Amino acid sequence: MVKLPVLPTTSCVQKKNGIGFISTLHSKRKSVERLLRRVIIQHQISMFYCLFSIYTRIYTEPKYQQKIVFASGYLNGQTLSGRLIPQFQKNHPKAQISFREINDYQQIPAEVDILEMTYAKEPLSEHEFSFISIVPSPLRVALPASHPLAKKKQLSLQDLAAQDLEIVAPSIAGSEDVMLSKLLNVRPAVKLHYYSVFNKAVVNQAQLTKHLLLIPEAYSELCHPYIVKPVSWSFATSYGFYCRKPVPKLVQEFIDLAQKS
Repeated sequence: MVKLPVLPTTSCVQKKNGIGFISTLHSKRKSVERLLRRVIIQHQISMFYCLFSIYTRIYTEPKYQQKIVFASGYLNGQTLSGRLIPQFQKNHPKAQISFREINDYQQIPAEVDILEMTYAKEPLSEHEFSFISIVPSPLRVALPASHPLAKKKQLSLQDLAAQDLEIVAPSIAGSEDVMLSKLLNVRPAVKLHYYSVFNKAVVNQAQLTKHLLLIPEAYSELCHPYIVKPVSWSFATSYGFYCRKPVPKLVQEFIDLAQKS
C-alpha cells in the first residue's frame, strides 16, 4: 500500500486566512492522489507484461520444447527414425512425436523440426537447417527389370560403359567428385545426365527414356518399378537428419540417441 504524502494541516490553512486557498489545497491533494493511482496502475501493468514475457520465453523457446515434428514426404525415409522413435519415447515419455506432410522442400512448414534424408546442397536452406550425418548410404544403380544388366547380382564400373545414366548434379551432391571422375574415365564413355532434385518425376522420366539411375540405397523404394543393383565400389552419400536451427534441446537428445545407436 502506497502511503500518501502528508499535506498541510488545518492550522496551517488558518494562517493563510482564506477560503480560496483551502479550495486550491483540496484540489492539489486530489490531483496528487490521481497521479499516484495512475503510477501504481502503470507499474502493475508493467510487472504483468514482464512476468508474461518471462513465462512465454520459458515455455516456447526451443530448449523447453516438449514435442518433435518429423517431416514426411517423398524424400524422407523412416529407416532411422522408425527404429529410434520407440526407444526415444521410452526415455522421454512426455515427449510428443508427430509428422507433417511435405510437398515442397523449398518451403518447409515452420513447425517441422527434423527431416530424415540424404545430404544435398539443395533444396533445403543451409541457413535454416543443419545436417547431422548418421550413416553412409551406398550409391546404387536402378534400372528396368528388362535391362540386360538386371540379370547381374552386382554391377562393375565397366558395366556402365556407354549407358545413359541419370545422376544428381555435382553442384548439389557436393561430395561425389571422385566417383564422377571415375565415371568420366570409363570407356566407352558413360552418357551422364544430371537432375537437381530426386523425385518421382525423375523416375518417371528415366522410365520413359530407358535411362539408368544412380541413387542412394536409402531411396531404393522410391524407384519402383525399377530394380536396384549394388555396384563394386565404395562410394556412398551421407544419410542422417536435417535439423532446424537453432536445434531444440529435445531434438538434440534424439540426435544423440541416433549417434549412439
